[in-house]
This record gives sequence, C-alpha cells and structure tokens, in this order.
Amino acid sequence: MISVVCMSAAWASVPSSSPPSHSLPFGECERGYQENSLGTCIAMRIPPHAYLDALGDFWRCSRGYHQEGSGCVAVQVPSHGHLMDAGSTFGKDWECDAGYRDTGDTCSLAEVPANAYPSYGAYGPPWQCRRGYRAQDDRCIAVRVPSHAFLTAAGNIWECERGYVYQYGSCATVHVPAHAYLDDSGHSWVCERGFRRTERSCAPVRVPPHALPTYDLFGPGWRCQRGYAARGGSCVSIRVPENAFLQASGNDWQCQRGFSRQNLREKAECVAIHLPDNAHLDYSGNSWECNEGYFSQGSRCVAMDYAWMQ
Repeated sequence: MISVVCMSAAWASVPSSSPPSHSLPFGECERGYQENSLGTCIAMRIPPHAYLDALGDFWRCSRGYHQEGSGCVAVQVPSHGHLMDAGSTFGKDWECDAGYRDTGDTCSLAEVPANAYPSYGAYGPPWQCRRGYRAQDDRCIAVRVPSHAFLTAAGNIWECERGYVYQYGSCATVHVPAHAYLDDSGHSWVCERGFRRTERSCAPVRVPPHALPTYDLFGPGWRCQRGYAARGGSCVSIRVPENAFLQASGNDWQCQRGFSRQNLREKAECVAIHLPDNAHLDYSGNSWECNEGYFSQGSRCVAMDYAWMQ
C-alpha cells in the first residue's frame, strides 16, 4: 500500500522575501543610493551626461558639460578655444588657444610682439619673450649680458660666472687672498684650515699644543685633541677618575653605569649608587628611580596610596 502524505498549506507556502534595503553596516547606503528623510536608502537620479563620483553618493557632469540645476548642459566653447581638464578660476570650463586673448565669451587674436611667441594662460599677456629677451610693457627687449656672465635657465636674467661677483651691473673679479679658496657659490672666498678671515686676508690661527685647527667661522679656530679640554687659550689633560670613561667627544668624562658624579675633596669622582628598596637604575645609568607603584621621598621609595582615588 502506498500512503500519501499531504502537507498543510501553512508548510507548503514559501514566505515572500522583503525588498532589499540597499543599506550597509553602520547605517550607510550602497553606492548609487541616498538616505531620505525617513531613513530609507533610495536610488539616486543621475541625469544624462553625468556619472557617480568616487564616494558614490553624488554625481558630477562629464567632460564637456557643466551643472545647471539638476542637469548637465553642454559647455559652449568659442572658436579658437578648447576644453580644460578642470574649470578655470573664472568659472569657465574652457580657455583660449595659444595666441588668442579671452574677451569674455569669445577668443580674439592677440598681437604678438617681435621676439616673442604665443602662449597659454589666463593671467598676463598671451605671449612670452624668447630666450635672451625680457618683457617690458607690451614688447620684448634684449637682455644685455656683460662679460664673464651667462643667461640662467629662465632665459631672461643673467648670472656671473664662477670667480666673478655682481658689481654695478657687471661682473667683477673675486680677489682670493693667500691661504683662501672660492666657496661653493663661486662668488666669494673662505680661508683654508688653520687660518681666520679678516677684512681682506686670511690670518694664521694660533693653535696651542694638543689642539687641531678647525674650519669653523666662529670660535677660536681650533679644538682640543681627544683626552684634553680647553682652558682659556690652551688644552689641559683630562683626569679620568676611577669607574669613569671619556665621552664620545673626547673632551669630558662620564661615570660608568651604576656610579654618579660627585665632588669629593674639591675633585669630581664617581661614587657607587646605593639603590633603595623598590628602586632601579634610570635610563642614564647614573641615577635611580622608583619602581611602578612607588614614589620618591628623599632617599627611599614609598608605596603609593590609592585609597584617595576611590
């Protein structure tokens, strides 16, 4: 016998799915949708000749069109003009071709003076002077390059050659005194090592024993060798006490880790650091600080009382 089981209508029916909400986590709408006043995500109306921006919640007009109200209208480009990649500072989406001047809604042929060429640009004249010329009013005049000078990359100004300096519209020779050489600019000079600049010459620097000449423009013009320190106009030997070492500069000393610098019997010495309970050496290694949960009180570390915080 074959038994037939009939399912009730309640089990046989499939519930209808609700329409998609087009919302993302954290209450954001999907790309191409905007939230209305009821908090629902509705599809955006994108007019012809427009596209969604990078965020997907606003539209922009395509190239060659600009926004007017809720639509995009074609940009009217005059004769001898062309579209720009971005709108100009004057609110236009076009500019005149090279050699033409913007006269409002049209482009008029510009008058290009001699020794100039047409150029783009909303500011200034629609032309630029050729290399070797500079603009003066509405014309291009030749740049007078004096002896021992050359035109710069800009092409409308000049600069003196190395070994010469600007002086009253021309280039004068830089007079380099004995024991000196031209600096990096090529328009002045510096003294050699072991000499100090005076008004027009280089005077020798008196270097004391156990010292080396330097290139410094300021100071005595010398520094002490490693293991010596400057005292007045001379270099004296550094006494390095026990449990100390010379610093990287070589002109002073420092206590080893676990020792501190103290003056004993009119002499600086390195004395062992006594660590109180609940303390440790600090980063420098020449002092101590309390462990976490303790604070310094004189020469000991006292536990913090957190009762007042409650």
